[in-house]
Amino acid sequence: MGKLAAALLSLAFVVIPANANAITWNLQGVTFTDGTALTGYFIFDADTGALSNWNLSVLAQPSCTGCLTAFSYTPSSGMSYVSSTDQGFSFFNNAFTRELDLGLVAPLTDSGGTIAIDSTQSVEFSITNSSDFRNTMGGNVDDPAPVSEPASMILAGAALLWAGLLKYHTREKQKDGR
Repeated sequence: MGKLAAALLSLAFVVIPANANAITWNLQGVTFTDGTALTGYFIFDADTGALSNWNLSVLAQPSCTGCLTAFSYTPSSGMSYVSSTDQGFSFFNNAFTRELDLGLVAPLTDSGGTIAIDSTQSVEFSITNSSDFRNTMGGNVDDPAPVSEPASMILAGAALLWAGLLKYHTREKQKDGR
């Protein structure tokens, strides 16, 4: 019986999928007061309070010469800062000449969900020219729905069937006195 328990335990490690704590948060419907959009995603782990990747793209301000140009905030184009409340994020370009601040109405958790952008705390601006700025008008961040893993379910079912058949076979052997 010890071999059966060891076999089932080893199958449990194979069948049970790992639970990753970092969640990909997608920006949805985020717009600025000048009508331009902010799109992209960031990957955040609420347990560690760390961003591991991001790609946030803003468009140029329409009909505005000398204003903020289009830009993509990524790890290679700049850096980021996470507030201690996991509710605010700042992204900078490498030259520290522009900044994007995203404030949320609630802290991010490892549970995922949908969280609204706090438009009073979210802005993009030029650090070198204080007249170049734009506030957000709304939007939210959300994580995509989890994808079921049918292959793991089938494997788990097969393991349970195998264990049941092994148990039945062992009982039959004991009845026959073998």
